[in-house]
Amino acid sequence: MNKLRVTLRIIILVVVTTILIIPILFFYLLNGRGNSTSFYLRQIWITLSLKILGVHILVEGLQETYPPSLFVGNHRSYFDPVATLHYIKADPIAKMEVKSWTIIGQGADATGVMFVKREDPESRKEIRKQLAENIKNGRSILIYPEGTTTDQKETLPFKKGGFEMAATFGFPVIPVAIEYGDISDAWIGNDTFVPHLFRSFGKRRTTIHLFFGPTLFGTNADELIVQSRFWIDQKLQQVT
Repeated sequence: MNKLRVTLRIIILVVVTTILIIPILFFYLLNGRGNSTSFYLRQIWITLSLKILGVHILVEGLQETYPPSLFVGNHRSYFDPVATLHYIKADPIAKMEVKSWTIIGQGADATGVMFVKREDPESRKEIRKQLAENIKNGRSILIYPEGTTTDQKETLPFKKGGFEMAATFGFPVIPVAIEYGDISDAWIGNDTFVPHLFRSFGKRRTTIHLFFGPTLFGTNADELIVQSRFWIDQKLQQVT
């Protein structure tokens, strides 16, 4: 691990984040969470962060535009939503702990990120309602239905909630497969945030393979899950 590189990247990222968080929170107070200006500033933060961290993304299957959709991806690392949201306009659903992260949590909340307590049935129920409302109102959603990270070449069983909303209301589902050039970039098991962060920040370059799948429609949540997992698993197995 290159300690100098880690230090410089953290300093630059903190400066960039601090500069952007001020207008993000200002427009949040002025126009409410998820407003277009704060959303735009989040996209700037994502673009700069990827450059600062030396992330190189190889993209396949990306469409020029998407209707309001439910994007569903396999989960490898905290980089996943940052890399994916560089290419699509969507609000991700994150675990509630992220909301408590200093600066990052407040900025994420202000720009429209939705938070769920996965162990709380009421929280999951509420997030499904929010998901449906957002898509009805023209905002795409990004979810990771495995509910945890893994480094396996096959997805873990998907949680059903988002797919039930898609089946009920006729929302399009877009599967997204993500894989890393170095599988050690996956954040799994007992790996804690800080050591993983330092290991990732210390690398000169991180390569990510990002695949956007076909638009899926259906009235059966289980069938949508099967189709999404099958497509993602195929793409994961292509990356060696």
